Amino acid sequence: MTAAVIHHSQNRVMKRFHETGAIRPEQAKTPAEIGLRESMVFRALCRRGVIRPVEAGRFYLDPVAETDFRRRRFRFTVTVLGIGLAALLTALVLALIYGS
Repeated sequence: MTAAVIHHSQNRVMKRFHETGAIRPEQAKTPAEIGLRESMVFRALCRRGVIRPVEAGRFYLDPVAETDFRRRRFRFTVTVLGIGLAALLTALVLALIYGS
């Protein structure tokens, strides 16, 4: 999966929790009740603590962990884009200086 597809899938999973109101332990629901399956993206969000399990296969979205996750993901994206832009500019400058 590309980064954009993963990003979109993560957003879709988190949105489903919000739409069904499963954002506190007492509002936890099974993936089927939320309209999800326990996909690779779902499990990854669980490992990161964004989706938290409670009893009997029920889960809820932790809004604080979600905000932190989105911040870290944004910072990572900006960093990668910045490095790519710096590499592109370096290549352009070198091509102008040493170009044929």
